[in-house]
Amino acid sequence: MLDSLIKRFNLTLDRIVIVPGNHDLHWGASKKAYPFVYQDDLPEPLLKDNCIPAGDAGMLLRDEPLYQQRFANFSMEFYKRLCGGQEYPLDYTKQAILIERPDDQVLFLALNSCWQIDHHFQKRAGINMEALSNALNRLQDETYKGWLKIAVWHHPVTGEEMMNNDFMQLLAVHGFQICMHGHIHEAIEGFHKYDDIRGVHIISAGTFGAPTREQVAGIPLQYNLLIFDPNKGEIVVHTRKKEKPDGAWSADARWGDKKNPKPWYSFRIIDKTQADRNRVENDE
Repeated sequence: MLDSLIKRFNLTLDRIVIVPGNHDLHWGASKKAYPFVYQDDLPEPLLKDNCIPAGDAGMLLRDEPLYQQRFANFSMEFYKRLCGGQEYPLDYTKQAILIERPDDQVLFLALNSCWQIDHHFQKRAGINMEALSNALNRLQDETYKGWLKIAVWHHPVTGEEMMNNDFMQLLAVHGFQICMHGHIHEAIEGFHKYDDIRGVHIISAGTFGAPTREQVAGIPLQYNLLIFDPNKGEIVVHTRKKEKPDGAWSADARWGDKKNPKPWYSFRIIDKTQADRNRVENDE
């Protein structure tokens, strides 16, 4: 599918941004990363997040180098092929990747919200803070001043399946104004407010394709199309849907007035120079 999109729109590989989701983990590699260790041989202190109970005789104890191999298939069979031969880093502290679009003055930050998930701990979503700090440290100079900054990961930061969203404050103060995620199979618009000036718009996409058993009743297949007008400083999010597996894609009217919903919504991006000026005035 992605090969077809690349050819159809004549894209270069540096215009593709990919982040792993929970289905990109290899369960077999995950299981192999938990060898059995007898009770007498267990280390002290024993970290509960690193082991799985295996009866009175001992524990299944995580082997960290083997554990990182959960993403090896994703890296070699998918990411490397679509990202110009670049492998996805297995080191968690490097799983915050900056993708620059200097011609458009857009910066993407691709994060891995699945770095702690495995076959046993399937709900343990989150962002590796060391990886995030390493990436944000590169934004301290004026290189990306005035750029539109967009963060992308898989899991939601609101709702029932939300992960810890404390890291959103770091994104806001470093000038990120949009985050995009999936996982919940439903298009959702949100906003994470940091202060009276800064905040991050949250754009959730539905699932473009999923097995019938995983589709949520009443929610069609979906995808979003974002259009950015830099002159107006405006983002328009168009939502598309497919009600039946063999049906056609159409506009997904679900925003605004319930009696007359629209298949799109929009919001304005803050001009960072003006935002900095407003913040100084507020401080004074």
